[in-house]
Amino acid sequence: VSYFLSYALLTSALNLPSPTHHPSRMQFLQKAASTVGFAALTNVASPIPSFAAENSKRKNLPLADVIDIVKHDMTDRQFLATGQLTRDIWDESAAFVDEIDTYVLEKWVTGTQKLFVGSGSDVRLLGNVESSADETELKFRFEEELMFNIPLVLPVVYLSGTVFLTRDPNTGLLTKYVEKWDQSVSEVLKSAKTFGKK
Repeated sequence: VSYFLSYALLTSALNLPSPTHHPSRMQFLQKAASTVGFAALTNVASPIPSFAAENSKRKNLPLADVIDIVKHDMTDRQFLATGQLTRDIWDESAAFVDEIDTYVLEKWVTGTQKLFVGSGSDVRLLGNVESSADETELKFRFEEELMFNIPLVLPVVYLSGTVFLTRDPNTGLLTKYVEKWDQSVSEVLKSAKTFGKK
């Protein structure tokens, strides 16, 4: 991606109108990428291969163990920026949902690995990972600086929000991921700093 295309991505995206509902990560990426074409963003890096056989799944783990794994993936593996989640606690048919569409697990993982520079991003867990009384939903608050994998520019944006995870009562595996932001799309884009964090 040339510097000029990357610059156009940032400046044009700043003119997006604020949505009337809370945006999600994929909605934001779709709007931003449409400025120069989604391929321009996703072709800049190769994703880390990811696969988990069905028979390797850790089904019906105690709730406390699942929470510990999610915490580890957030704090140590930075999975919101790297896509490196613990695959064996997820159902392979797990859906990553926003207001526009539903994405399969593999697409979310590879897309995240292509779009962001993990080493230049910073994901922070705010508080604890909480569970519903029936143990079928987990949620946690987060804030992060995400570095886009756009050569030369490497823009970083700030956002915060809440992630909701659905857990299958029969298998104990995670089957759905929903991310809601506190900011509008335009607010996130206006936080962009080029050439890395400053």
